[in-house]
Amino acid sequence: MFHPHPFPRVVLGTLNVRRLASTARLVELQKEIEKTNLDVVALTELRWKSFGGIDLEDSDFCFFHAGPEDNSSTSGTGFLVKRRLKRHIQQFHQVAPRISRLDLQFEDQILRLYSVYAPATRSHEPNDDEDEEEDDDYEAFLEEIRAELRHVGMPIGVNRGANVGRSGESNRRIIPVLLGDMNAKMGRRTDEDEDAIGNHGYGERNRRGQLLVDLCEDFRLRSVNSYFKSRPERKWTWISPNGRSKNCIDYILAPRSIQFRSSNVLGSYNAGSDHRILRATIQPPTPRLWREDQTPMKKKKLNRDLFKMAVALNPPRINTESPEGYAQLTEYVHEAARFAEEDEEKKNRLSTRTTDLLRQRHVLRRLQVTSDDRIALTELNKLIRREVRNDINQHHRRLVEEAVMNCKGLRKVRGEVATGRRRIVQLRDNNGNLYSTKTQIHEVIKNFYEELYASTVNVEYEASEEPEECPEILPGEVEEAMRRMKTGRSPGRDKVTVEMLKLAKDSILGPLTGILNWCLRNCAVPEKMADASTILLFKKGDPMQLKNYRPISLLSAVYKILTKVIVTRIERILDAEQPEEQAGFRRNYSTVDHLQAINLLVEKTREYRIPLFIAFVDFEKAFDSVEINAVWNAIKRQGVPAAIINLLQKIYGQAASYIQLGEERVPIKIQRGVRQGDTISPKLFTATLEEVFRELEWEDFGINISGTKLSNLRFADIDIALIANTEEELQQMVTELDEASRRSGLKINREKTKILATEEASIRLNGEVIEQVEAFVYLGQELRLRRDHYKEITRRIQSGWNVFRRYTDFLTSRSVLMRWKRRLFDQCVLPAMLYGSETWSLTKSARKRLATAQRRMERRMVGVRLIDRKSNEWLRGVTKVKDIDEAARRRKWNFAWKMANGSLEKWSIRLEEWRPPVKRPLGRPRTRWSDEFTKKLGSRRWKHRARQEAKGHWINMGCDNM
Repeated sequence: MFHPHPFPRVVLGTLNVRRLASTARLVELQKEIEKTNLDVVALTELRWKSFGGIDLEDSDFCFFHAGPEDNSSTSGTGFLVKRRLKRHIQQFHQVAPRISRLDLQFEDQILRLYSVYAPATRSHEPNDDEDEEEDDDYEAFLEEIRAELRHVGMPIGVNRGANVGRSGESNRRIIPVLLGDMNAKMGRRTDEDEDAIGNHGYGERNRRGQLLVDLCEDFRLRSVNSYFKSRPERKWTWISPNGRSKNCIDYILAPRSIQFRSSNVLGSYNAGSDHRILRATIQPPTPRLWREDQTPMKKKKLNRDLFKMAVALNPPRINTESPEGYAQLTEYVHEAARFAEEDEEKKNRLSTRTTDLLRQRHVLRRLQVTSDDRIALTELNKLIRREVRNDINQHHRRLVEEAVMNCKGLRKVRGEVATGRRRIVQLRDNNGNLYSTKTQIHEVIKNFYEELYASTVNVEYEASEEPEECPEILPGEVEEAMRRMKTGRSPGRDKVTVEMLKLAKDSILGPLTGILNWCLRNCAVPEKMADASTILLFKKGDPMQLKNYRPISLLSAVYKILTKVIVTRIERILDAEQPEEQAGFRRNYSTVDHLQAINLLVEKTREYRIPLFIAFVDFEKAFDSVEINAVWNAIKRQGVPAAIINLLQKIYGQAASYIQLGEERVPIKIQRGVRQGDTISPKLFTATLEEVFRELEWEDFGINISGTKLSNLRFADIDIALIANTEEELQQMVTELDEASRRSGLKINREKTKILATEEASIRLNGEVIEQVEAFVYLGQELRLRRDHYKEITRRIQSGWNVFRRYTDFLTSRSVLMRWKRRLFDQCVLPAMLYGSETWSLTKSARKRLATAQRRMERRMVGVRLIDRKSNEWLRGVTKVKDIDEAARRRKWNFAWKMANGSLEKWSIRLEEWRPPVKRPLGRPRTRWSDEFTKKLGSRRWKHRARQEAKGHWINMGCDNM
């Protein structure tokens, strides 16, 4: 009767979830589905926004959704798929607004599952006009299905055995299965020749049902459930609100080539929907396939005490004089880790009360007799949804409270409360063509990154003489490097974490130092030690464009220790070669230095009416596109020892790189670029960028600051500011920088490069005009030539509210102690509101706006409203948070003290001392940055006073008599 297939035991199901639009509803659904033994569930009537896939957190499922961008339509469809089938997933694709498909590949055959949601009837009352319109919609929907089945290659009107097709795109055999809410009643078999319905159909057939039967007969599909006998109460899939109508309108339609073991309707597990789950189990042809992948996935964790004991009882025997030493070290650590490995307890977001309510709903669902029972079930559904929401919020509060109490970072908390990790389910290539199969996505990624990392400029390496022998790496250097490394980071391909190395430090410090010295002596690294597994992190924009993903290299912890030791050795050499214009990745420099410099420049050029032209230059994929030989030439010219350069060359020459997509890897050939995620990469890039600027003869370009020209400000590859007196000068600078940077493989991104000028300017890059703007966000702060911080303070207040809302359940909960709320507020919310406040020239109205925003947040923390008439003093007495005005003053006075006692080699200090050699126009100037000190001290010589005062006393002076 059935044809053999290679599919293992797969349990299919379909459920109309009735608007799955929130994380709480998704968690509720997962909890229900876990008990049903389902492997793939087709979901219909989703309201989940947009198209994509998510590997759900703390779940055994992957979630695929296909819906509209504004999530307003009820026509969304999707799938929940068990992770054991993850490696079989080939494609998820939206065929039409009401149809999506999922391809699972088993050997040379593809099981193509369609999640379909047919248009619903608009009224239960008879109306010929409406019926005709509804039939038109339904027939259009069925025509979309017909077109898809024809595309698959399903034959029409042929022998029963030939009811599967082959796609024109592939030689693989494709077997389609339709699952979903068809909004039609196929009823019982009315003709002995009908194969679409078996002997165990349910109910009467309507007009839509006949249309669906005709489709099934045309393509030799069968309603699986109608071929299995069960009680009438286990046949219907939908119940009307009044409980009087029970119909079978959800179906699993499959060709005869798939052998099913059973099919039935689950009466209880419906996640609060008025539909019931229809389930069908595919019968595998052999016991081997029956047993495949049946073990559930479990997370593992490391027992620190057991790991230490394992290491202490088994001293390492590692040969540090050969490249095998690295493999022996990783095996030694893995052996101890296997001994200390234990199952991680699954985190249950739902409370015992909510779990009991779910069980109560299962019982009540089976006892639907009277209208009171139906009302009770409706109210219970509402209660469960409220409780699930509350449980998720409470779970979030617990995680945040634990992190705040233990002074841990909140980044991990954000990951734990997230719905899951985004999956790449479709991509566009450089020509705009859309691809969605696994093979196609891998090919698009491979082509994109190999094109990105392909060398485009021939840069000759300036070979050095025989390198001098480098001093050996000392155990103290390795120990210090390990101490400075953070735990909790993802490991590289060797799966050895920083935490493992730190726990085993006493035993492996000697062998580890020996391995690193072997690398230094031989200018090489052991095989696979420097290999990189690269993950793609989505930034913002269109998720189908690879340029909107940031590649981060996951590297071996042993390799990171080596590069950290190297960075420590060459850091002073490279920093000494950097000019004061470069503030990125340097000791004693920060973004505030350049923010202050450019704010002072704007302030004084505006006050003295000096023309100012600024180009904010952005390089396209800077770290990934710099030519590697340009890097070696740069660090050689800047004095890095030849032995270290040779070692780095060997690392970049022999290291393999892979793009990690779930459990699969895409090998990438790399010819240029420095690896993002590598400790040494920022130093290598800034050294190369410095060589680019050294080629430019800009001694006479820029603004004359007390005899020294300021032509640019740099912060690594981010927002490089070119500064000029005239439009012609800025045009020449942009052109020359573009030409010089191209010789090192860098390319200016015209779309992100902007012009800020005191008058209209037309600056071109390769013949195209660069956009001129009134404001630009420079290093996180909005900059305007009007020198007005009103908009920036608005942005800061909004940023503070964004952080507040992220933790609103914690900050507004009455069960959380105020001391923990206060700590989170002072550590997260205030810094977001005060970023860059060191450079502000605050007026009374600006200070009032900040204070008003803070008091509003405090009222929410305490749980009072304005109409409660609580004074500001009472409010502050309860919360005891830092005052935002005082915090802003402390930041500014602290920064001013550093400026007064700091080196003159910073542009922020030079610009503060600068007095333009022109006469200032008549009239009262805008508030200057230094006016606060002048007013407080009664003298303009505030820097002289700051040098005489201790830092703490100076800061307190700024806050006295506020």
